[in-house]
Amino acid sequence: MRPPLRVIALFRLLGKRPPTRYEDWLRDDLAGFLYAVRELAWRSPVLLPLVVAVGWFWHGPLILSVLWLVTFLVVDAERDRRRRRRVYFGAQRDEVGHFQSYRGLDTEPQR
Repeated sequence: MRPPLRVIALFRLLGKRPPTRYEDWLRDDLAGFLYAVRELAWRSPVLLPLVVAVGWFWHGPLILSVLWLVTFLVVDAERDRRRRRRVYFGAQRDEVGHFQSYRGLDTEPQR
């Protein structure tokens, strides 16, 4: 079940966890392929004045400041997704754990 717009806005903009009745939606949202795009769609109206200000004071091409900002936001959204998954749902099974020291396959195990 999809939460109301107010709950989604609090989740996207302030990082507030949705109520437990929306936990399936939260899992799907954090695992979704277009998570970074959804985050950018919510953050872009807030950050548009920043892009304009950077373009106004920096007399270089505006497209470079826009590309820099989009790259930064995509990386930040992915980092945020991993942090939220870890905090909300604990360690994920697809994450790599600790490795043991290397032992060659042609050596006998020590007893």
